[in-house]
Amino acid sequence: MRSPRLLRIVAGLVFLFFGLLLLMKWAGVDIPFEIPSDLISWKTILMALGLFFLASGNRSTGLVMLLIGAVFFIRDRYDFTLQEIAMVVIAVLLVLAGLFLLFPKLLAKRRKAFTAVTDTDSTMRAIHIFSGGTRFVKSESFAGGEVVCIFGGADIRFTGSALAPGSNTLHVSCIFGGCDIYVPEDWTVKLDTTNLFGDASDKRLSQSENIEKPPEKVLVIKGIALFGGVEVKKA
Repeated sequence: MRSPRLLRIVAGLVFLFFGLLLLMKWAGVDIPFEIPSDLISWKTILMALGLFFLASGNRSTGLVMLLIGAVFFIRDRYDFTLQEIAMVVIAVLLVLAGLFLLFPKLLAKRRKAFTAVTDTDSTMRAIHIFSGGTRFVKSESFAGGEVVCIFGGADIRFTGSALAPGSNTLHVSCIFGGCDIYVPEDWTVKLDTTNLFGDASDKRLSQSENIEKPPEKVLVIKGIALFGGVEVKKA
């Protein structure tokens, strides 16, 4: 999966850059370029930590830390007030919500037009931005993956698949979009999502109470549902 690897590289370069700057400043070395006073601060460190958590797979914590650091950085750098920043963020969210509510059929048509894809690898990655589709996962040892739905939707179907031993994490980010995940009845699924005006639920709970589930194989669904939803259903 290229995205986590790229994030690790970016986070590593950021930490290396700030670390070298701090060492040079402590040692009294003349730096050949001017460093803005707010470049090395708790705000930039918070953003760097956010990148680190994103790279390590903890997307919810990483996104929150990155956004908090960015908000205060913009406030101090460009002399904005928190009220002004909040107003812009709320306005953008309202515009996006309005578009989402006004054009649901358009998004549905784009979703239907998307070609279904079949995966046989142990990992999978599906990104749907203003689009959607169905992903059939036919893996004999599924170990995790990533699903991103932004103003789009996805059906992830694990019919005929098997989990790898241990805890296997599927990262899901639904922003003004939705994701339906179809898993076998005997899979143990744990939801660990951050829901902001959204929801994540396991619809199988009332249907598979008497099904024996191997405790050594678990699918953990982590991520965020922002004006969106994640539903786990029976395959």
